[in-house]
Amino acid sequence: MNRVSMNLKDLLSGLAVKAMTDIPVQAFTADSRQVHPGDVFVALRGSVADGHLFLRQATLAGAAAVVVQAGLWSPEALAGWHGVVVEVADSRFAYAVMAENYYGRPADGLRLLAVTGTNGKTTVSYLVEQCLLAAGETVGVIGTVNYRYTSLGTTVTLPSPNTTPDALVLQALLREMADAGVKTVIMEVSSHALVQQRLGNLRFDCAAFTNLSQDHLDYHADMADYFAAKQLLFSRHLQKNAIAVINGDAGPWAEKLLAFCLNLGVRFILCGHKRNADIRLLAAASNAQGSRHELAGRWGKFVLTSPLAGGFNAENLLVAAALLLAIGMDIQQLRNGLVKAKGAPGRLQRVEAASLAVSRPTVFVDYAHTPDAVRKALATLKELPHKWLFCVIGCGGDRDKKKRPLMGEVAAELADILLIADDNPRGETPEQIRHEIEAGVLATGMTQRDAAWLLGDLAGESGFVNIGDRALAIKLAVRAAEPGDIVALLGKGHERYQQGKDGKHFFDDSLEALTALTAWRLPDLVAATGGCLRAGEKEMPLAEVSTDTRSIGGVDIFVALKGDNFDGHDFQEKAEAAGAGCLVVDRGKKSPGLLIPVLEVDDTLLALHQLAAFRRRLMAEVIQPKIVAITGSCGKTTTKEMLAAILRAHYPGPDNPSDCVLSTTGNLNNLIGLPLTLLAIGPRHRAAVVEMGMNAPGEIARMAATADADICCITNVHGVHLEGLGDINGVARAKEELFAEAGDEAVLIVNGDDPHIVAMASRYPQRRLIFSARGQAACPRADIWAEHIGEGENDLAFTLCHAEQRQKIVLPLIGRHHVECAIAACACAVAVGVPLA
Repeated sequence: MNRVSMNLKDLLSGLAVKAMTDIPVQAFTADSRQVHPGDVFVALRGSVADGHLFLRQATLAGAAAVVVQAGLWSPEALAGWHGVVVEVADSRFAYAVMAENYYGRPADGLRLLAVTGTNGKTTVSYLVEQCLLAAGETVGVIGTVNYRYTSLGTTVTLPSPNTTPDALVLQALLREMADAGVKTVIMEVSSHALVQQRLGNLRFDCAAFTNLSQDHLDYHADMADYFAAKQLLFSRHLQKNAIAVINGDAGPWAEKLLAFCLNLGVRFILCGHKRNADIRLLAAASNAQGSRHELAGRWGKFVLTSPLAGGFNAENLLVAAALLLAIGMDIQQLRNGLVKAKGAPGRLQRVEAASLAVSRPTVFVDYAHTPDAVRKALATLKELPHKWLFCVIGCGGDRDKKKRPLMGEVAAELADILLIADDNPRGETPEQIRHEIEAGVLATGMTQRDAAWLLGDLAGESGFVNIGDRALAIKLAVRAAEPGDIVALLGKGHERYQQGKDGKHFFDDSLEALTALTAWRLPDLVAATGGCLRAGEKEMPLAEVSTDTRSIGGVDIFVALKGDNFDGHDFQEKAEAAGAGCLVVDRGKKSPGLLIPVLEVDDTLLALHQLAAFRRRLMAEVIQPKIVAITGSCGKTTTKEMLAAILRAHYPGPDNPSDCVLSTTGNLNNLIGLPLTLLAIGPRHRAAVVEMGMNAPGEIARMAATADADICCITNVHGVHLEGLGDINGVARAKEELFAEAGDEAVLIVNGDDPHIVAMASRYPQRRLIFSARGQAACPRADIWAEHIGEGENDLAFTLCHAEQRQKIVLPLIGRHHVECAIAACACAVAVGVPLA
């Protein structure tokens, strides 16, 4: 609903209407439920509902005018109503024009570039955007992954419910981009948007056609109808001297579009392998790290290199290059841009942990969700050096059903091992969708097998598994694959959700792949500890690290620790019997007769810390979670819990994985508990909050070295727990170990009310955030402080202050000491990047 407060005549400017429209109106909407007195209701005919059936509801709600489409409405529906009826030839087009007028025709000052086609739109848009940004231009993009633009060096990103948005949203975006100083907007244009007139009067300076293959036949009558929709871009939405870029390798559809443009007198650039191409691909070479392309044609001979791999990305690169050359970019700028342009997320995107690459399969995520896209993606990957090609594939529900067996057939023809899994079943039964894919697979003669086969010795056998659970399918595919194999995860690409009858929930193919890739394998244990591996007869993928045989899960890693009352080495056989996949023991203490691998180390407690440090470094490499370490004499547990609660609210579902904030539980804040907590960190985690207690000097130093925290907080120093520390100065020295072990880029969270902490912090060069529960008057250097503290019968209230910002806080706690914990937690949260409000 938009409150426009303008004259209806101005809102309808450019439309041929006969009604008396010189009246003031308050807003316009296409949703009768959103009509208020004085508004304009625009009746749109949709595939599910027709707005003309809701004219009575709109008028009863007080509409001052209605916009209707000729032939779709009846005067009886408006009997007794005395408002203005505006009849138009196409109410969707009228709606788009009204949106343009409301937002002041923002496109008039922009250079507009369009990309259309079944596949490749998003990759081309990303390539063009990155090249223009490299050339110093301000750019906006409206597309499948998101809507985004650059302004003053900052990228603004907005969610993308549709590839090409509703007309009102589209014009609002263009207005926002124009006002932010954007000069060029790249738009992915869908066939739905063209048919539904969402573009209105938009005219593009250049429009590119990537390809056409079977998709959206649940919306379009057939492929000819689908192509006719694409043609609308070139017949209705080009500037007078615009240029069409056509991928000449797109088969007969490219030839049809070329003839269509010739007939219309539209200038064009043809790119591809054909001899008559304006930009011709002479030769190409590709591997998992990138590609090299030799080109010739209207711009002479030149070479482009790219981090993108594969044959179909060569088509995308050529289309992007042609579009950029069409708008005047020179060859050197083109080279400089494309050599660094990584393409779109989820488009043949490699997912890796670089430090583990030699011991893992190569994994790619791709959005391929049509038979042609699946063929191109898998054919591209088969060209790369590899041993076996694994593929996880599914199909979306409530979409074109005819393509499902075709996708299964193509995948079975090109992959060695195929896993059929759920995609976005939406309102359909997942089993039925997989059954329809399976029909195409079986038609190729590929053998169906069970999931257990994947984790056995595949012995050169191909086959497919119908597995359903997509997360499990990805996990099994990555675990079954070996170094030198390729795993392709097709269908969802950049999507960060899975949608079924129960709605949307978070799901990310890349994240699931990273989780599987970073699962423990035997070489990792050796690399982390420097231990000596005694391989057993049974070797399998590994799961979690455990020090307690009572809680061991399947294929866990059991670390045998020696304690005051028990020695874990006495439980080796029990650990194996419980399903452990590997044991970590002190040298010379391996029990005879074990069948599972055993890693011998000098000191198992040291090894536990080494494994945790290895895990922490690995996650820093792949996802950069924020690690916050908290210690202090009092309040550290409360501060930890408060901070964890803040962070969980900052990373809400369904935009983030569930349980994406890790924190210390129970009494796991000591030399054993700290590494066990860190060992649980994985690609799903955005942050970890770890608590550090101690019984003797040196313990915090050891834990801090393992955690390598990004943010280090000491809540306070009091004369408590003096055993082994002597006095309060000994306590201070022990707590200071956290700051002493902090990395150069760490942030120190300093209690400005505690002279011991202020003194110790002054000895370190790292950035500091100072907090005070007593207020800035008591602590003038405080960055974050509390004011107006008030205690109620059952709660505690205060004003949280940071720079010029103020936020009222009410805690369901009793006792002013909780303010210190709360301010400390807020200071840590600010250091993480959480806004105050």
